[in-house]
Amino acid sequence: MQTHSALRVGSSIWLTLPLAGTLSADVMWADDFTAGCRFNKPLRPDIFKQLLVL
Repeated sequence: MQTHSALRVGSSIWLTLPLAGTLSADVMWADDFTAGCRFNKPLRPDIFKQLLVL
């Protein structure tokens, strides 16, 4: 994801996603204002597919 502020690896964050609502996640990697995270609860497959096309 792209962010407006730098994130630190190991941080816990909350994300609000269309169709999925507010989810907690852990930052797995970060580089300046780009980061990847792991959701603490897996996304439903149908929601994941819909998010890919947004």
